[in-house]
Amino acid sequence: VVWADNQPAQGPLHASFALSANGEEIGLFDRADNQFAPIDTFAFGPQTADIAEGRTPDGADCRGLFAPSPGEPNPAGPADIAAPFGVLNFFDIAAYIALYNAMDPAADLAPPFGVWNFFDIAEYIAQYNAGCP
Repeated sequence: VVWADNQPAQGPLHASFALSANGEEIGLFDRADNQFAPIDTFAFGPQTADIAEGRTPDGADCRGLFAPSPGEPNPAGPADIAAPFGVLNFFDIAAYIALYNAMDPAADLAPPFGVWNFFDIAEYIAQYNAGCP
């Protein structure tokens, strides 16, 4: 983890530049003898406090928004909604049920809509296994 916060006095893991909350692009490039070939680049738009944006799962082309978890893997996809990320577990199911109980429309995944049933759970698991869109 490197903090792009323009506060290098805080230690070696704090970069001497900051990223804009309004969005921009960051990249990782190879050495000069390799013509600084891009290894990975990431353009992002406006950011929200305490929400991470990144590749999901780690290294994938897909990107997602999720809870910050420095040093931990990124979620495996949009259905991986609770830490620890990368594994479908009780915490993911509990978070999904909490969404449904809060009447969040995002939790009603399968017909008949408006009624929570096995089909919603089956669709949730299917979406988890599908990974990122």
